[in-house]
Amino acid sequence: MTSIRVAVTFFFALLLTCSAFAQVGPFLVNERNASTIWTWDPVGGATSYHSVTCNDADLPDGSTYGWIAEHFGDTIARFVPGSGSGVDQSYSVPYAYPKHITFFLGEVVVMSRNDATLQRYDENGASQGSIATGNGTGQGLATNGTDLYASFWNGANSFFERYDPSYVLQETIANPTGMGALTNIVDFVYEPSNGHFYGLATSGEGGTGTETTTVVEFVMGGAVVATHTLPFLADGIGQFGQVVPVELLSLSVE
Repeated sequence: MTSIRVAVTFFFALLLTCSAFAQVGPFLVNERNASTIWTWDPVGGATSYHSVTCNDADLPDGSTYGWIAEHFGDTIARFVPGSGSGVDQSYSVPYAYPKHITFFLGEVVVMSRNDATLQRYDENGASQGSIATGNGTGQGLATNGTDLYASFWNGANSFFERYDPSYVLQETIANPTGMGALTNIVDFVYEPSNGHFYGLATSGEGGTGTETTTVVEFVMGGAVVATHTLPFLADGIGQFGQVVPVELLSLSVE
C-alpha cells in the first residue's frame, strides 16, 4: 500500500509540475457589440469562434451546449459548439440585464446585474431557483470546478463572494492587490493549469457600456500576477472546456 501511495503522490506531483508549462486557456471572450465570440489565450492570441449577439459566453468541459447571456433582449440561450453561428434554443428571463453566465456543477448560473441575484437554470432553460445576494450591482461569475465565485460592484470597487456547491456563502474576498487605477473585475474565469483567475478589468462600472481590452491575471485573495491586452473591446470572458475540479489534484489511494 505504501508503494501505491508513493506512486500516486509522484504522479500528481508530476502532473502539477507539467501544468506549470501547460498552455493557459483558451477562454471564450465576447467582443462587445460585434456579435463575435473569440477564443483567446495570452500567448496564441484570438481566433473567431462563434457569431451571435451576446454579452457573455461559457462552454464547460463535456457539455453538449455552450451558453450565452444577452441583455438587450433579456435572454439566455444555448448554442451548439462548432456550429459557427446562432443558437440552438433561446429563453426569455423575467428580469432586466442578465449580465454574465457560467456553468456550475450541472447548472447554468446567470448574474442578474441590476439586483445582484444569482439565477439558476437546468440545461433546458428551466429555472432552478435563485440566490438573493443582497449586494449592490452584480458583475461576473466563475468556477474552479468545486466552488462558485461572483464579483459585485459597491460603487467604489468590486469584491468577490465564494459559494459552496449548495450555494451557501463561504467567504467575501477583496480585489487583488496590484490593480493600480483599475477598480472593477467585470467578469472572470479560472485557469486550472496554474490556479489563477483571468479577469476583465475596468476603472468603474459603466452598465451596458462597460468594455475593456485589459485582462488581469490574479490569485484569488492575493495579487495581480500579470496584465494582458486583448486586440478588441470585450465585455465577457468564460470557460472553453478547461475547468477540472480542484479535488482531482488531491486524490489518495488507500
